[in-house]
Amino acid sequence: MCYQSRVGPLAWLGPSVEEELRRAAGDGVAVVVAPVSFVSEHSETLVELDRDYRRLAEACGVPAYHRVPTVAPTRALSRLGELVRGTQQPQMAAARAGTVS
Repeated sequence: MCYQSRVGPLAWLGPSVEEELRRAAGDGVAVVVAPVSFVSEHSETLVELDRDYRRLAEACGVPAYHRVPTVAPTRALSRLGELVRGTQQPQMAAARAGTVS
């Protein structure tokens, strides 16, 4: 397990992706990157994970580099909408009936 996305001058969680890619290369093992904190593809996943870290992995000699796709945005947004509608339905019905205090 490692961490990415260091922001600013403060200490960040470690080890970094770069460190782990180098270690994996030394150990001769493949790498699977799973961006668990992202719900959609964007510049950080597409550029940093798919391009930059892949290049580093290849340069270091990592046998294989794979990235797990992020959660599909339509599924995540649909589920969020379901949750919101589920909590809002009783309040909206009460408001239409004029029973909201």
